[in-house]
Amino acid sequence: YTNKRVRQLNDTIRANMFGFGADKFHEGEMVLMYENLYYNSGEKDYDYPNGSDNIIKKVTPRNNKQIVNPSTGKIYTVKGWELVCGRAKDDSARDNTLFVADMNIVDPEYLKDLNALKSAALKSGISKQERAVAWSRYYTMASAYLLMDDVYMYNDKVYTTKESIASQLKQDNPSLTSDQVNYQVNRLKMKDKSLDYSYAHTIHKSQGGTYDKVLVDENDINKGRSFQNADHQMVNQLKYVAFSRSSKQTI
Repeated sequence: YTNKRVRQLNDTIRANMFGFGADKFHEGEMVLMYENLYYNSGEKDYDYPNGSDNIIKKVTPRNNKQIVNPSTGKIYTVKGWELVCGRAKDDSARDNTLFVADMNIVDPEYLKDLNALKSAALKSGISKQERAVAWSRYYTMASAYLLMDDVYMYNDKVYTTKESIASQLKQDNPSLTSDQVNYQVNRLKMKDKSLDYSYAHTIHKSQGGTYDKVLVDENDINKGRSFQNADHQMVNQLKYVAFSRSSKQTI
């Protein structure tokens, strides 16, 4: 149910498969898309639709990838990996190359400038054409620098987990309630994650998917903060979605 548990399971499964300290990506691994990427005008669809499973066919580490701000021409030199990926359930789909940035060294200046492009697109009083150009600039820059976690910025420091920035906010502002902390965390988010490993994912992300075998972490659903005081019907509906994802076996 929770993104935190998904992260724990993905890390544990990869450690068992490849060992602790393994390379970030391996050929043959699958990644799950968390946003639509690379629109294919000929097919009138995205090469990588939100929620699709994709197989990594080639991994190339990059230490000096250059990304250009389409509005100012500013160049960011970043470290990460280029991945050639193909759709797991659609052999006819076009393969494309993704650049995934190293989460340990996310550039604060990039995040600030990306946020400025987003603010320009949301600005009131501009024409429809100006807004379209502004959004195009934002998505061009955002899709060139993909991340595997949501990213936040607080007091000019980058945070790559919700838990870490929430802890810092609470430490700096002890009087904040949990709801107030969550509000501030969401407000300080600079960029959503674009993809993640596909070994484990949330029930929300699994909707519409079908797998031969599914393991459901029911304990994580039961202790979810949002459902502790909810009626049983709501919780059971959530579990139904999870249990019905398999075509052969649910564990």
